[in-house]
Amino acid sequence: MHLDGAYRLINQARSWKKKYSSKAQALHRIYFFLRTVYESTRMKPTTAQSSNNGSPMLDWGTSAEAISGVLPEDGPASDGRSPSDQYSNDMCTYAHIYGVPHSLLILLNRTVEVVRMAMEEREQTGVRGLSSDLAVKCDEMELRIVEWLADPINDPASPGRVTPTNSIIMEHMTRAFHNAIIIYFAQHVRLLKHQYLQPFIIKVIDSIETIERIKAEAHIFAAPLYWPAFIAASEAFEPALQERFQKWYRDVEIYGIGCIRTGTQVLSDVWDKGPCPGATLTSIWRMVLERRGDILLLS
Repeated sequence: MHLDGAYRLINQARSWKKKYSSKAQALHRIYFFLRTVYESTRMKPTTAQSSNNGSPMLDWGTSAEAISGVLPEDGPASDGRSPSDQYSNDMCTYAHIYGVPHSLLILLNRTVEVVRMAMEEREQTGVRGLSSDLAVKCDEMELRIVEWLADPINDPASPGRVTPTNSIIMEHMTRAFHNAIIIYFAQHVRLLKHQYLQPFIIKVIDSIETIERIKAEAHIFAAPLYWPAFIAASEAFEPALQERFQKWYRDVEIYGIGCIRTGTQVLSDVWDKGPCPGATLTSIWRMVLERRGDILLLS
């Protein structure tokens, strides 16, 4: 509901606002992050839900067009800074808050779009195979995912903004997020079995464990991003891996984020269910989530 309200406010502002301050740009990108993560786990809404109060449930507005109005322009920013200085500083602030490079978030956004198309087509056809046109789009998306490279964390245009400790945390968060995107694409588009995803699952748990250890040693009290952990854990059917994820979730309970309980309950059901022996048309966690009728909040 809050994201839908923010979306309508952004669209209204774009009808009359031509330039945005650095703070407004940062807020738009925070919306972009929250909406993208939410949409990645959203179940398909009913007709009543999608039409209620004009809610943009299907056209959720985190495509490139939705943020084009807040990207740097050729002229100076409203606070007097040059476009390049403004953009680099805002990107540093954005990554500093969430530990996720903007280019990686855009990659997730595009992945969610392709996953949604694959899910809708399979729902209509009832078969695992995809049409030739969509198969080409999936191949192109897969190549973008595996070839993605992180931008340097320490931007020379913003010296002193990122400490060595934060730099290491952001590096591991980037690594965890990227590997989780690989898993997310594989479990929804390629429909791969969990054995093939184990190397990426291990990379995710390695990184998020390292992040929590560094934060504890540096006395940094900051809640984690739960999306990579959930996506990786949803394919962790080996007892040793499940124990590591269970410990991680216990460790992050200190942050008091109550909404993650839904995610852990879904994971518990997924692990109890075990890997599906037959052919499925989507991920196991989506089948469990649809049966439960829950909403995941992983940001």
